[in-house]
Amino acid sequence: MIIFLLALIACTGSTVCGGESGGPAEFYVSPRGDDRNPGTEAEPFATLPRARNAVRAAIQAGLQKPATVMVRGGVYYLDETLVLDALDSGTREYPITYTAYPGEQPISVVVCV
Repeated sequence: MIIFLLALIACTGSTVCGGESGGPAEFYVSPRGDDRNPGTEAEPFATLPRARNAVRAAIQAGLQKPATVMVRGGVYYLDETLVLDALDSGTREYPITYTAYPGEQPISVVVCV
């Protein structure tokens, strides 16, 4: 069994992480969330793949603003490596950012058998 740990960088930029009106689209992930949730701060997703897929769906639906995935502190167990590709980069005008929730430290653990 191989275990890979990934610690995300804490958010420091208010333009990317701010919740101001007209600001970026925000998606939230928490180890205590549920992938049937809408991905809001009050009702976060449980997994990083679910958040990635929600961002992809928003882009396909015509998302015209930056998007931020706020990852709450805790441990995330993944069955496989989370793959982000060109679909997940956004554009220069509308970037996609994955970041730790301010003041928290998420850790992903990928278990490969």
